[in-house]
Order: sequence, then structure tokens, then C-alpha cells
Amino acid sequence: MPDTRPGDDTGGGSLQSVDRTVAILKVLGTPVPKALSVVAQETGLTEATAGRYLNALVTHGFVVRDQESKRYLLGPALPALAGSMYAGKDPVSLALPAMERLLGEFTETVNLGLRRGGELVVVHALESSHSIRKGAMIGERDHWHASALGKAILATLPEYEVREVLAAGPMTALTEHTLTEPDEFLAHCDLVRQRGYATDADESEIGLRCVAAPIARPGGAARFALSVSGPSHRLDPERIEQIGRVIRDEARAVATAMASVVDTRPADEG
Repeated sequence: MPDTRPGDDTGGGSLQSVDRTVAILKVLGTPVPKALSVVAQETGLTEATAGRYLNALVTHGFVVRDQESKRYLLGPALPALAGSMYAGKDPVSLALPAMERLLGEFTETVNLGLRRGGELVVVHALESSHSIRKGAMIGERDHWHASALGKAILATLPEYEVREVLAAGPMTALTEHTLTEPDEFLAHCDLVRQRGYATDADESEIGLRCVAAPIARPGGAARFALSVSGPSHRLDPERIEQIGRVIRDEARAVATAMASVVDTRPADEG
């Protein structure tokens, strides 16, 4: 007898196809890439059916397949499509006034980071006018465990989810100051939550310091974060504390602006 589970291609028409597509996208909306077998199991599809849908989604950019692990995660077409709905009210345009104020006040590079699937991506940057400047480039992937942007976002998540993100990649010691143990990182997240901003003090690169604050719903999780970064000799502890207080308030203002038009939650949160 044929397998007539709800997830199989045995009829149901176009609405059933839509349901399956949505189910797959929801399964992939986590910080950890999923194997084909996991996608099939969690959606109730056979692996053959799940594979056909995944291949189609990869073709259109809604899903990407990691070439090394052969696992799947959400692709860049989804945030691009969502951003087009807001007709000029995309996250970057909403964060830009705050970024410009931060650049004007501190004259250091300002970044907007995004949690996209299991990656931390810099989606916009305003460069310092100093001849010596430090900061990530647009499109660059940052380190969750060694960057202020990563710490700021992860500190808004529950512990189990932070552990999942950290487990997806090695906590490499980029410098002698890098946090490399999950428990140590989780303890540091408590400090980030208490003061409302995160710091990277020569942890990703010697000579680079950074301050970041999450753009989150009150009491909720963050998908975006703002940061100010610069050379260590200009960002001493007193300066970092000053930036921290200001960037915390600016990030909260951006969160309020985004609340009505942009979902600031991580992609895997319902």
C-alpha cells in the first residue's frame, strides 16, 4: 500500500504544497543547520519528498545547503523578500538615524549586526573618519563568542539556545582574551544583561575593542544589534562605559521604531 502520510506527494493539490513549504521553512528557522533526515522527520515528509522541496527552495535562494556538512539553513532571499514589504521601512533605514548619531558623537565605526539562521552577519556599517579605524565590513560574518555583536544578541536568548549556537561552531581562541568555554560565556552573558550592553576587549583581534547593544523587544530576544568599534588605545574602559550607556539607549529606541513594522526576533522564534 502507498505511504499516505500527510507529508507525502499523494495528492492534496497546491495548498498541500504550500503547507509543506511553510513547514520546511519553520523547521530550518533555527541557529543550527538541519540534515535532510531531520527535516523529513520533523515535517512528516519522506526524505525523497523533503529533498525535492529543499532543492526547489535552494534554487530560489530561500534555503542554502552547506557544502561541507550537507545540511540546510535559511537563505538570503527570505530577509530580502520580507524587507521589501516595508517600502523604505526596512531594518537598516530604521536603524540608520541612531547609527548616524553614534558616529557623530563618538567618531568610531558603527555596525548593524543581524542574526540570520546560525550566522552573525554585519548588514550595514558607517565608517569612522579617523585614519586608523577598526570595524567589520558589510556582509562579513562575525564570531558569536568573540564579538560584542554576538554577545549582545546571545545574551537575550535562553540558555539552551545559546548553547546550541555555541555548539554549532568551535569556540576558537582568536586571542589570549577570547572566551572559549560555554559556561564561562554564559556567565559573561549575565553581566551583559545586567548592564544592557556587551563588550569585546581585544577578544577577536588584538588592538580592537567594541561595544554593542541588542535591538530587542522588552524582555524578549534580539535579531539585531548595534555596535561601536575602534582601536583599543581610543576605547579605554572609561570610554567604553560611556559608549555603552549611549548605545544601550539608542538600541532601545531603534527597537521601538522597528516594533510596528519589522520583526526583531530571531528567525527561529515563533
